[in-house]
Order: sequence, then structure tokens, then C-alpha cells
Amino acid sequence: RFNVNWNKLRRMAISLPLAILAACLMIGVSELGYIQTTQLLTNMTRANDIRTSINVLHRDMLNAETGLRGYLLTNNQEYLEPYYSGNKRIYSTLDEIREKIEPTRVNMDIYAPLTRNINRKMAEMDLSLKLFQEGNSDALKFLMFTDMGNNDMERIRSLSNSLDTNILQEMQALQQELQSSLT
Repeated sequence: RFNVNWNKLRRMAISLPLAILAACLMIGVSELGYIQTTQLLTNMTRANDIRTSINVLHRDMLNAETGLRGYLLTNNQEYLEPYYSGNKRIYSTLDEIREKIEPTRVNMDIYAPLTRNINRKMAEMDLSLKLFQEGNSDALKFLMFTDMGNNDMERIRSLSNSLDTNILQEMQALQQELQSSLT
């Protein structure tokens, strides 16, 4: 009888540390999975925020251009409100995008020319407004017929769509990682 208890005690002395080790490993794996999942969700949220900012930027560019065009056609000051409000938001939205995009060469190779084209388009719109307000219709017509503004807007659309596509691909890769992590 004494022998039987000793065997149970010896088995317990071996199995208890193994059970504790297994529990610690399970907790560690669970915590690692939690950290990985949290990071993936944070990155997905960041990517979604970038896509939202790109859409806001595009909308504000169109509103600014449409507002200015309405003012140039009607000389009604109310049309300048979307131009001025869009003008303010455009640069803050560009800053938001720059802060959030991964500093990868691919994204920065799109962001830099996007910013240049937006700056050029905004300068062209500012000049158009100034020429109109000064009554310099010949210079305004010349500027409008250069098609520079239309080319800039097409380039802005193209670059913002490329950046959006890159971010969407990043999101899809993150979703696949998340599914793998959860399984």
C-alpha cells in the first residue's frame, strides 16, 4: 500500500510541472495571437482611414473646382464657399495621408507626384480666381484654354486611384493574415 501511494506521488510530481508548463505555453500562444491580431486590426484600421482620406481629398478637389467654376460663370460669391472650404481641407487631408501611409517606396512614389499635381492645380485655380477678380479676362481665357487644369485633375484622379488600389491590396493581405492568425 505504501508503494502504491509513492507511485501516485511520483506520477503527480512529474505530471504537475508538465501541466503547468502546458498551461503556460497555452497562455503564451494565446497572448501572442492576441498581440498579432490586435496589430493586424490596427493596421487594417489605418489602411481604411487612408482610403477614406483619399476619397475625402478627391471630393474636396472636385468641390473646390466646381465651386470656382460656378463663381467664374455667375460672379456669385456663394459659389466660392466650396472653393475656400475645400482649399482648407485639401492640405490637411494630404498631411493626414502622408502621416498614415507606410513609408514604402511604392506609396511615396505615388504620394509625391499626387501632392505636386494638387499644388499645381490649386495654384492654377488661385490664379484663375485672381485674374477674374482683377478683370483680366484675356489672361484668364489663355489660362483656361491651356488645358493645364484638366490635365492636372486627370493626373490627380489617376494617382489617387493608384494609391487607393495599393492600400486596398494591403488591406486584403492584412485580412488574409488575420484569417490565418485567427485559425
